Amino acid sequence: MEYKTADLSSEALKQLRQYEQDLSTDTGKNIVLVAYTQPENEMADEPDADH
Repeated sequence: MEYKTADLSSEALKQLRQYEQDLSTDTGKNIVLVAYTQPENEMADEPDADH
């Protein structure tokens, strides 16, 4: 499998940063989240993938 970094909108990036901050606050640790995209041909193999 080859994943590429996700091209996020500014709103999506803002949400991701908020999730990082929330998790960091909740855990007391520095949490960093990374967004990747999964190749479409591999998404069909996932049992609960939304299509």
